[in-house]
Amino acid sequence: MVQSLHYFCNTLIHRGKILESAVRKYFPNLTELTKKLGYESRNTVYRHFETDDLDDGIILRYARAMNYNFRDEFPDLYKTMVLEEPALKYLDKKTPAALEAQVELLRDMLMESQTEVIRLQKELLEERAKKK
Repeated sequence: MVQSLHYFCNTLIHRGKILESAVRKYFPNLTELTKKLGYESRNTVYRHFETDDLDDGIILRYARAMNYNFRDEFPDLYKTMVLEEPALKYLDKKTPAALEAQVELLRDMLMESQTEVIRLQKELLEERAKKK
């Protein structure tokens, strides 16, 4: 797996701290969130908060559990979604719950992609209208 570091203005972005800030603001009950994420212990959540190069798949997992869009915190997250998305590495798990979660993840990815296409089409139409 290719590990990518995320930079903004030549400064390494600590993705775990950004995640922690959003979680504490929008979903402060860590015990409930831990259960929704499917983790056995809050320690996993705390470890994610301390990870500077947190994987996109983990952030997307939080987005799903929190019903929250991290577009403002991680603008590049949704732009680079492809089928090699790290979140899809769990496709080898064949339990019904895992398969259902994977279908939901794929559905969310499709919706995000469709939303982005519609936005780009609208921009293109507006640009063409201005030229006329």
